[in-house]
Amino acid sequence: MLSRNAIHRVSSAARSTLKLNRTLATEATPSFAAPKTNVNPAYDEALKLIAQDKEYRYSMLKKVEKELAKVKKANNSPTQKQQLTRLQQLAIDLQVKAELNDPEVQWRFRNGMRDMNRPVHRYMVEREFQKDRKSKLLERVLQMRVCPDILEQFDPTAQVIVEYDGNSVQEAGIFLQPGETVKPPTVSFVNFHEETKLYTVMMIDPDVPDQERQTYQQQCLWLNTNVPLSTTQPVVSGGDTILPYVPPHPQKGTKYHRYTILILEQPSGKIEVPSVEDKRFDTRSFIQQYQLSPRGVSFFREVWNEDVSRIYADILKEREPVFGKPPKASKYLEDVGRKSKKYLLL
Repeated sequence: MLSRNAIHRVSSAARSTLKLNRTLATEATPSFAAPKTNVNPAYDEALKLIAQDKEYRYSMLKKVEKELAKVKKANNSPTQKQQLTRLQQLAIDLQVKAELNDPEVQWRFRNGMRDMNRPVHRYMVEREFQKDRKSKLLERVLQMRVCPDILEQFDPTAQVIVEYDGNSVQEAGIFLQPGETVKPPTVSFVNFHEETKLYTVMMIDPDVPDQERQTYQQQCLWLNTNVPLSTTQPVVSGGDTILPYVPPHPQKGTKYHRYTILILEQPSGKIEVPSVEDKRFDTRSFIQQYQLSPRGVSFFREVWNEDVSRIYADILKEREPVFGKPPKASKYLEDVGRKSKKYLLL
């Protein structure tokens, strides 16, 4: 478990590797320098095999593209849609395999120059998420009980990147300071579908004390619906704002709060959501009511400091609550509050 002060900061150079639509080499970026040939015979042979494989797959790709053009012209074909889907997937598969072992493609990927317009880079980003990032994400989500406290366990399909004015939530569960999260974050969902789909994006605090019920309640601090996202448009923007962003404000006297960002796909398209109450929010019921499908999650933690008092005074315009444990009852104290005798004469 991370310490309370374990705040991860990412330099601008490191953060740039998280950007999703990198441009390929420019004057400001390094260029690929191919290793010299005629030095290592095994390397030279490997390059020949890669070149032969690429040439073969590109020749197959040309045939598939011609077939695609024919199918597109067959407007009255009852199987046109299925044929198009199959051929398009085959074309992408051939292109990915043709370029996957290219030394320059590998070099650009390792150096953060990833172009999500290219199928090979999309494939590599997805493979990286599935093999490495996903298991770490699920481990933290389960360890810190984001699932099942907010929603049932689900299978994330892509990474959610949250950035607050230079501070990147690179690992789920890190600690941030309340003063760092006053303004809305930049949220990106590194998805892998070329077509635009609609999503609901929300931020939930499941650790707000419910004094009346003597338990905890969920508070929705941010709710946007009908957000258009695609592999080339991964940054959350647009859509319908149902609840404007409210800065995280962990109450004094409480333990750390888990501020959770959820990305929920809207399989049926656009949804209409009337105004909702931010407090005593029920994430499960909301997901069920609008038939949403969880696709991505990230979260960070915060504890109270003096900045929270300023948030209550300047932004929320509310009196700041202070919570604490009730005093320990004395077994010698009577119901009326008077201290009883320790010993009784029988």
